[in-house]
Formats: sequence, structure tokens, C-alpha cells
Amino acid sequence: MTILVTDMAVIDQVIALRREFFSQPFPADTIAQIGSLASPDWQIEIAAIAIVPGP
Repeated sequence: MTILVTDMAVIDQVIALRREFFSQPFPADTIAQIGSLASPDWQIEIAAIAIVPGP
């Protein structure tokens, strides 16, 4: 999972959301602060790769 934020001040909120939507063991992630995202209103962008087990 790659998490991009425009302000590291939201890191505690990102961690709380991660705990809400994922369970242990938590997926590996990279968190980085960047200058801006595609829209000026966006504060966070998340890219994830997942495996869905077959039948």
C-alpha cells in the first residue's frame, strides 16, 4: 500500500483509519508527504494491491 498525504499532520488519522479497515497483521505500507495531488481539495491518496483468493 502506498499512502500519499499533503500534510504529515494527518498521520494519526491515517493510522486510525488503517486500524479501522484492516486487521493484524497490517499490510506493509509506505507513507510519504508530497506537495499536491491531482485535485487541490485532495489531502490523501492511497494505492493498494490485493489478492483475492479463488474458489
